[in-house]
Amino acid sequence: MPRVSIGLPVYNGENYLKDAVDSILNQTFEDFELIISDNASTDSTRDICEDYTQKDRRIRYFRNGINLGATLNYNRTYNLSNGKYFKWIAHDDLISPAYLEECVKSLDCNKDAVLSFPQITYIDETGRVLVSPPGGLSIRSANPAERLKQFVKFESKSNDIFWAIFGLIRSDVLRKTGLFGRYIANDQVLLTKILLAGPFYEVPEKMYFRRIHPNASTIKLPKISCFERARWYDTTDRPKLVLPNWKLLLEDLNAIRELDMDKQVKARCYLMIARMFANRWKRLALEMSSLPSQFIIRRTVKPF
Repeated sequence: MPRVSIGLPVYNGENYLKDAVDSILNQTFEDFELIISDNASTDSTRDICEDYTQKDRRIRYFRNGINLGATLNYNRTYNLSNGKYFKWIAHDDLISPAYLEECVKSLDCNKDAVLSFPQITYIDETGRVLVSPPGGLSIRSANPAERLKQFVKFESKSNDIFWAIFGLIRSDVLRKTGLFGRYIANDQVLLTKILLAGPFYEVPEKMYFRRIHPNASTIKLPKISCFERARWYDTTDRPKLVLPNWKLLLEDLNAIRELDMDKQVKARCYLMIARMFANRWKRLALEMSSLPSQFIIRRTVKPF
């Protein structure tokens, strides 16, 4: 059994896939497995992956018969994993050679930590550095309500805390979360569930490189309809009504409700979520006002 499992979900990733895989194979920490789940790509992704499996026995390649959407493909990489620690990586991102070594060391040395992540640097399609935000995003309180309070503070200031979902996570903790839900912005809820389970430790080095390019999901998704965004996350069902922020609010509240903790602590957690979504009141109102038009324009769309 490897100590670390890395899940790489991909769909038509021929442009950047080799760079991502090479950054993984160049790790100074070598006790890992790389699980690639190909979401029925139509480009040369399959050939690239099969070529790598011949070069390194740590790589396991799986191909879906149809495009399942991003959510099920991400979850599949975890369900196929065996490691004590788990991490996702996007096919167009990079990690530095010491990434796994430092994050493993962080979790090994801090038994209370459930997730370890390094600082982020944004790069363009050529690998040129765009911006390198400051760090200081550790959330180490032993109290879940205090952790949520700090999380909400980071979110309100538009800090890069949500990218911690691509950090190194204890597999047993991740298993209890139910993984990604089949709805828009599901990473936000999953990160909240992990946070409620324990502290986050930031490695104070720039070792995660997030690529910004025209075909990145973070660039494409905001430009399309809510129905198309929903289908990107889940192609197995036709969305009827799409209210992303209301859905996130409901899922966050459910995550707290399911926790076995002191009632006062749980009440403070509810308060922290209320504060987070109070800052989103315009989005919540806009989604409610969109209901009439959603009934009119509802349709089946193809994933991209």
